[in-house]
Formats: sequence, structure tokens, C-alpha cells
Amino acid sequence: MEVPYADGYARRKVMPEELDARVVAAWRASGTSTPLFRKTSCGVAFAHRVPDYNGHWGVRELCDICPPLQQKRCADSYSEPTTAQFEAVLAQLGYETEYVIEPGHVWTHGLGEQQRYAVQHTLRFQIWELDQPHHLHAHGRSLLGHSVDATQDKEFAAVRARFQQAACFEDD
Repeated sequence: MEVPYADGYARRKVMPEELDARVVAAWRASGTSTPLFRKTSCGVAFAHRVPDYNGHWGVRELCDICPPLQQKRCADSYSEPTTAQFEAVLAQLGYETEYVIEPGHVWTHGLGEQQRYAVQHTLRFQIWELDQPHHLHAHGRSLLGHSVDATQDKEFAAVRARFQQAACFEDD
């Protein structure tokens, strides 16, 4: 369920797959040397000559158009957080959440968008909310112009089951 912002509009970043393909094809055909980025944070990081602060290197499908030097910056600084590191960031920020660390991202539940961003920017690693998963090639959580990958849908169901199982046996 999408929760609207104060102005009443639910915002989700949208780039339909067909439009993304057309933009990238036009960019490549143009022969321009000006870089193109799928994520704002990637462009900002490139401009400042630093690795992406959102950990998009964990979502490699986004990175195929990034300049090689930026890909190297991101790859060199990218690392999956350990449980101790993740819990230290949660403690530092005063947050509590159930979580599962997987390659490329950490699943959380009930953390909330602003808290999730704070953790993600601190760790420079993708933090995904169980109720708003990121879909392949969808550039985020919106499925407008995209179809759900059946394999990924099964993976999401398995993660949800892990969270439900943990909740059943949690000691209070």
C-alpha cells in the first residue's frame, strides 16, 4: 500500500521499460560523450567523483550505462554490511527493525521510508522494505510499464515467509 505524502499524492519513481530502452538507445545513437544515469544519486556521485551513496552497485542492471570510471569507484567502495555493522547503524540512529541481509540488499520490515534512507546512505548499501520490494528493471518500486518476473516474485514470497516464520518464534 502506498501512503500519500502531505499533499495527497503517492510518489513512486517511474520509468517504464520501453521508455528506458528508447532513451538509452537514443543516447547511444547520438554519440555524445555526456554520461547518462538511471538514478539521480549516481549522477550526483559522478559529478562529485565519489561512489554512489545509495549502493546501487548492488542493483547491477542500473549500472550498465554508467561511465567505466564511475563503475570502478562504486565497485571499489561497495561491501555488504555484516550483522554487527547493520545493528550498529540501527543503534546509532535509534531504529529497530527485523531484517535479512542478502547479496545486493538488506530486507527490512516496518522501518519506514525516511529511516530506510538514513540506513541506506550510512551503509551505502541498498535497504529494501518488505512491503515495497524493488523489481528487476523497474528502477525502484513502481511497476508502471513493467511486468513482474515470476522468479523474483517467488523470491519475494520466500523472504516474506522467512519474516513470518521469525515472527512466529520471536521471544517477547
